[in-house]
Parts: sequence; C-alpha cells; structure tokens
Amino acid sequence: ERFEKELTAEEMLKGYLKIYKKITSK
Repeated sequence: ERFEKELTAEEMLKGYLKIYKKITSK
C-alpha cells in the first residue's frame, strides 16, 4: 500500500511540474 501511495505522489508531482513548466514557458 505504501509503495502504491508513493508512486501516486511521484506521478502527481510530475504532473504538477508539467503544468509549472507550461506556465513558465508562456
């Protein structure tokens, strides 16, 4: 369960970074 939770956290962070990059690109 912990591993799955960690994976989700990493995926969420990646998504957030993608959005941040999009904003900075603009």
